[in-house]
Amino acid sequence: MNACSHGAKDGNGITVGILPQDDPKFANDYCDIVIPSGMGFTRDFLNALSADGVIIVGGGSGTLSEVCAAYMSKKPMVAIRGIESSITPYIDGYVDHRKNVKIIGADTAKEAVEKILELITA
Repeated sequence: MNACSHGAKDGNGITVGILPQDDPKFANDYCDIVIPSGMGFTRDFLNALSADGVIIVGGGSGTLSEVCAAYMSKKPMVAIRGIESSITPYIDGYVDHRKNVKIIGADTAKEAVEKILELITA
């Protein structure tokens, strides 16, 4: 979350951190809006379901749970290629046989932003 928030701030974006903890001190320095949910891992669903689209940058099991929540809700998703993670096998494909939504691959962060904006404004 730190790298994504930093990148968004560098691009003059507004950042929102939905924290699993109930204390805002756990937010990174680049969060403009901090939501200390106190929900633990349940906040992964809050992250995914409150988004118009999802950009995936690497990640482990928490990211995978967010991807699954977004997938079940058919949220547009773009994943950056070349970052070994739990998501790697699904880039340019689907999470399962239902083919709810294809996870589109992008080679750069800029390309990922362009693609997700294209998907959510179509």
